[in-house]
Amino acid sequence: MIKAQEIPLFLFMVFTLIYATIGDPNNELWSGAYFIVNYITMLILFHNYKSKTIRIVGISLSISVLIFIIAKYFVGIQMERYYTLIPFTICLVGIIMLEKRNNNNTHR
Repeated sequence: MIKAQEIPLFLFMVFTLIYATIGDPNNELWSGAYFIVNYITMLILFHNYKSKTIRIVGISLSISVLIFIIAKYFVGIQMERYYTLIPFTICLVGIIMLEKRNNNNTHR
């Protein structure tokens, strides 16, 4: 039996199987749907993560990429400069936060 916390990952795996079997990567709807399912799954998994730092960084990254995927594939807005700048900034700040937290935990 599938546990409740495994449902997002299970649904993502089922959708990946469907996408790999009948999906068309050249079709923007299929590609957009795949990425949306992927980043919603990540959002749900990070939402349940115990570490507050990892949870905040993961949710921020998931939401920012999800917004760009919706804008690109479903609205038709091209924002490549922001697409690289915002996730890069989130990742950089996240790495700094994790390193700072890990250094503080090591020196105790």
